[in-house]
Amino acid sequence: MAEPKDRKMDILQAAIKVFSEKGFHEATIEDIAAEAKIAKGTTYLYFSSKNELFEEMIRYSITQYHDNIIEKLSCEMSLKNKLLLLAELHGRFIAERIDLAQMIINSQSTLVSKQMKYMMLEQKERMYTLVGKIIEDGITKGEVRADIDKEIAALSVIGTINDYYIRKIFNKNNRKQHIEPMPVVDFLIKALS
Repeated sequence: MAEPKDRKMDILQAAIKVFSEKGFHEATIEDIAAEAKIAKGTTYLYFSSKNELFEEMIRYSITQYHDNIIEKLSCEMSLKNKLLLLAELHGRFIAERIDLAQMIINSQSTLVSKQMKYMMLEQKERMYTLVGKIIEDGITKGEVRADIDKEIAALSVIGTINDYYIRKIFNKNNRKQHIEPMPVVDFLIKALS
């Protein structure tokens, strides 16, 4: 029998898949339970409602994404390699969850609570801080111009990488294909140095 923590993760993973495929309104707890290979009632042992499960799934996805990026980028490497890794991780995350992101955007924010919106903003700030530290490290190592505004640079790096992948995924229908990160990374390196 699976441990409670493992069972909860199974439900969250199933929720990611089902909400991505069907959308919030069409997805049911039964669908999620079937995907997780558990009884519907077991889902309610962990989540009191579909809304609670949806928000916890968002929290889980975002936290997992940020923790993974922080872990991977904590190693000593060049600015170019850090930006390349950041782009690859972000691109993979976007490709796997583009339907969920689109659903949240299109719902006019009625699917997420104010508390969840606040958490999402906090996570966004965490990312800006992380990229700001990467820029600062690049300045220290001489990889980034010393006169660059770290805040604007961090905003530009994140925005450029994000928009690059969203454009490639939507306009080229590249959800399942590898999107080469080097063009955007080369551009960013030239802009920062």
